[in-house]
Amino acid sequence: MTLDLVAILRSAWARLRADHVLLLPMAGLTMFLPQFGLLLLVEAPTLEKGDGSTAATAAQAQVVLDWAVKNSGWYLAAYLCAFYGVLVILSLYLDRRRPDLKTALGHAGRLLPRYLLSVVLVGLPVGLGIGLLGPVLGAAMVILLVPAFYWIVRTMLAGAVIVAERPIGAAPAVRRSLALTRGHGLVLAALIAFVTFAGELVAQIFVSLGALMTAADAANPIAMALVDGLAAIVQATAALLLVLIQVEFYRRLSAGQAPAK
Repeated sequence: MTLDLVAILRSAWARLRADHVLLLPMAGLTMFLPQFGLLLLVEAPTLEKGDGSTAATAAQAQVVLDWAVKNSGWYLAAYLCAFYGVLVILSLYLDRRRPDLKTALGHAGRLLPRYLLSVVLVGLPVGLGIGLLGPVLGAAMVILLVPAFYWIVRTMLAGAVIVAERPIGAAPAVRRSLALTRGHGLVLAALIAFVTFAGELVAQIFVSLGALMTAADAANPIAMALVDGLAAIVQATAALLLVLIQVEFYRRLSAGQAPAK
């Protein structure tokens, strides 16, 4: 089976345009607002310039670690909101029972623990690989990002499987995603990378603009809220489009294949 990336992207965009009255409020509540809050309220860690020594590098790493621990609750809450929104949208399009919005909201809440477990299962090999090989490779650890991204893409349909083929466990859903995407990993990776990096690139323009205003003492609350809001809009739109792309991928790849047992 050959996947037409342009057709998939057009279908996802057409679905967004056709159902924007339903999708935009949901994405606004679960994707935009949490991201906007993070950009507006959580400051990036401030790293002092080091001399390249082991002690300086360790000090910078400690600053980042302290910052991550301090703000982990905010990020966890934002991710939970986003994951819930993803499940609601997947339920609206992939649930065999064709639920309305109220029913989809309830289904998403019940499926959220299972979906979170699948996220952990997907992230565990990535974390272990980087944790074990990162110190050995040093700066060359960036090469680990390629297989990590490929693994994430191959397992990206686990959420769609959990919704469309329920009842199914987290581990079988991950295996089912691997089976569905077999032979299509590079194609999927190309489209997902395009949408992800394009959205992040545009968002970072606004984030950098805010950083420049802060550095030049030209920032004010309204201006910062504006640039952070624009960055969050771009990131939320990209996230929503990725969910709709998952819907298109699942429908095409699962056609003619028996659901997982």
